[in-house]
Amino acid sequence: MRGVILVMFIIGSFKVQAQSSIAASIEQANYLVDIEDYDQANKAFLALMHPDSLLPDELCYFFGKSLFHTGYVEQCEQLLTKYLNLTDTSGLHYDSAMVYMRLINGEDFGKAEPAVLSQNHESNEHPHNSSGEDPCQGNEFIVCPVCNGSGVIVSEGTFGNFYQACPYSDSHGRMPCRNYTEYLNGNLIEVKE
Repeated sequence: MRGVILVMFIIGSFKVQAQSSIAASIEQANYLVDIEDYDQANKAFLALMHPDSLLPDELCYFFGKSLFHTGYVEQCEQLLTKYLNLTDTSGLHYDSAMVYMRLINGEDFGKAEPAVLSQNHESNEHPHNSSGEDPCQGNEFIVCPVCNGSGVIVSEGTFGNFYQACPYSDSHGRMPCRNYTEYLNGNLIEVKE
């Protein structure tokens, strides 16, 4: 009996050491992403990939981000999609992952805040806020601030999350500028599609 307990203790010790080593490797890879050494980060992430390893959800985000910056866009999209599916809107890096996904899909945000989507349109007439400035900076649409451009509103319920299509954005998660101006004035207007 003592022999079985000793063997179980030794096996448990190896698992704890392995998990500790994996955590340190993940931290090192994340650090490489933070200092923008993406090539080395990619190598560190690849070294972590084993079919029998249990890895945290955030690894998909950080590895995807690193792949994006080294030009591996298709692989980046796969990892970010996995991250978004695993964490839903509750993920720590959800907003940033959505920005990368939009960049992958060719949406141009410019440098405006909130993130403005560039759209070519015939008219340059846009509503202005009370200070006389154009809140959409000449663009027809912006990323919906209600659903953060996801097109879905998630609310927590007693039996889990509830998902609802965002009534304030179009099917691409964009809010028309005229509606955004009203939003800034405290009025939410549903988009009719």
